[in-house]
Amino acid sequence: MKFAIKIVVFLVVIQLSFAQNYSSDDVLFTIENKVFTAADFIENYKKNLDIVVDESQKDVDHYLDLYIDYQLKLRAAEDLGIDTSQSFLKEYKRYYKQLADNYIANGDVTEAMLKETFNRIKTEVRAKHILIKIEGNQPQDTLKAYNKALAIAEQVKKGANFSSLAKKHSADPSAKLNGGDMGWFNAFKMVYPFESAAYNLKLGEVSQPVKTRFGYHIIQKTGERESRGKIKVSHIMITPKPNDSTFSAEQRINEIYKLTKTEDFSDLAKQYSADQNTAKIGGELPYFAVGGLNDDNFEDTAFALAQVGDISKPVKTKFGWHIIKLLDVKPLEPYEAQKEDVRRQVKTSSRAKLINKKIAANLKQRYNPKFSRNHFMLISDEISGLIENNKFRVDSVSNIDLLKSVFLKIQDESYSYKDYFKYLELNQRTYKNQNSPIEVISASKEDYLYDKLIKFHRSNLVNINPEFAKSIKTFKEGILLFEVMEQQIWEPVTKDSITQKTFYESHKDEFFSKASIQAKLFSTTKKSVLKDVRKAYIKFKNQSKDSIFTPHQDNVIIETDKFTKESTKLPKVFFNRNGVTKIKKHNNTFLFIDILSKSPSRQLTFKEVRGKVISQLQKLKENKWLNELRNRYKISIKTNILNKIEETLEDK
Repeated sequence: MKFAIKIVVFLVVIQLSFAQNYSSDDVLFTIENKVFTAADFIENYKKNLDIVVDESQKDVDHYLDLYIDYQLKLRAAEDLGIDTSQSFLKEYKRYYKQLADNYIANGDVTEAMLKETFNRIKTEVRAKHILIKIEGNQPQDTLKAYNKALAIAEQVKKGANFSSLAKKHSADPSAKLNGGDMGWFNAFKMVYPFESAAYNLKLGEVSQPVKTRFGYHIIQKTGERESRGKIKVSHIMITPKPNDSTFSAEQRINEIYKLTKTEDFSDLAKQYSADQNTAKIGGELPYFAVGGLNDDNFEDTAFALAQVGDISKPVKTKFGWHIIKLLDVKPLEPYEAQKEDVRRQVKTSSRAKLINKKIAANLKQRYNPKFSRNHFMLISDEISGLIENNKFRVDSVSNIDLLKSVFLKIQDESYSYKDYFKYLELNQRTYKNQNSPIEVISASKEDYLYDKLIKFHRSNLVNINPEFAKSIKTFKEGILLFEVMEQQIWEPVTKDSITQKTFYESHKDEFFSKASIQAKLFSTTKKSVLKDVRKAYIKFKNQSKDSIFTPHQDNVIIETDKFTKESTKLPKVFFNRNGVTKIKKHNNTFLFIDILSKSPSRQLTFKEVRGKVISQLQKLKENKWLNELRNRYKISIKTNILNKIEETLEDK
């Protein structure tokens, strides 16, 4: 993952592709003998128009400079031989495989699965189950478990109580408490065979034994309802302070929870929430659906809120403690609007295996692979007696001529028996439950075929898929760009400590800390209450500085922290005060502080600002290098084409 972080930056700035409205013959500029078309430039400009941060980059002339700089860096990378280095080729091949696999998995073969999944997302079901485990690896063990499950299913169908049978027979530990009740779920919450069986049942119907990797299930569908779609919530988050043993996040969240009974939730979030990304907007989170957040506790609590405006009790998550308020419920969006989200979830679920089977079928049809004649008999003679004990080795094959023979052919690519036997040796444990050499061969050769079809298709994808060809070109250039910047700019500056220190000494006036105060902050939404607290606190300070002051009012929040003028928690006027300030209204909350100490702005040491120094030096070195590249390579811009582009963009 050496290049991953930097590549993202470059791909945002520059993503080359082909425009459809410009002729490929319209050359915008050349670098030495290499041409760059108006089509490439105009499409690139349009793609990045909405994401550029610097408004000046929207100027065509300025953007052209950036575009030329980009191409110059790539030219320099190629002249340095980076594109043929082992490190580059290793990284490029890794990205090629990753991107190609994404294109293969996102093909048309997934469409039916995506639609089926979406239809299940629209509906939640509730079900009970009884799990019968398969004890052992022999066929008779599977049959025994199946027959037991079948017998239980018949008892339910004859009127026996499902929950009682679940408590008595189910291998699911939770059944002892819930009678096999799985609660409400939709797509992705259960393994696919279980999910499919539950959705295909009628309400109240009991299934035949359903096999999953856990064993056999008897399933009864007990409920069905429309999904709630997406919800919008706001939250207040309090996180623990590992270095402060006197602070309790749970205690603080409970103090704030009491305030939600009478005070505005948004104001409380602005003042107290530790989630800096949402606090300034009252704690609001974007809309999310079931499975859309990275914490089940938060999500379950949020979806349990029945009415807009409802507020949860404090709930603990892996991030801290939260109070959640339901703001809105948005109905499920149409299929096309959710398609990519569904695709992403499908690719990371057990459904991926089903898609693989469909992909394999399509690739077989495209490439028409051929196995050699009599391969079952030839392979069986070599693996009998060895595969059962995981002792098969390629060097145990007695027929040397067989190893050299062609086992599989995919178009003009041939694969030998030796290659297949190597695959079988490495993966033989996968087939240990097969009952005969014929079953082993049948299963392993299909897996081997899929592996070879995918690799063959992957290598051929750049020739048959123009979109993939453009994307892999972008990835390739991103890796090249990172490596040339690493060699020419980033690494030399990072290692040159003498230049860093010299730069620091000559630019000291740029490196000063921000003035700050250490203060104890008292806040509440009732001014009258805070007046009493302030009066008592001043009296307490004068009497005993070593005691711990605790206000009698439950709805007063006390926190000690370091603040700068950029802090949104305090009014700016507090920074000009000393000691205990007067009460001020801020964020619709009344507060005062006791300023414990002040830290004025000071000269930062070289060690403290070394990162900033390196960043500035790298920028200076990059600018100098680009000037050298512009002098080294002949650049010719066709102004008539550039004028045409400017006129076109102005018309837009």
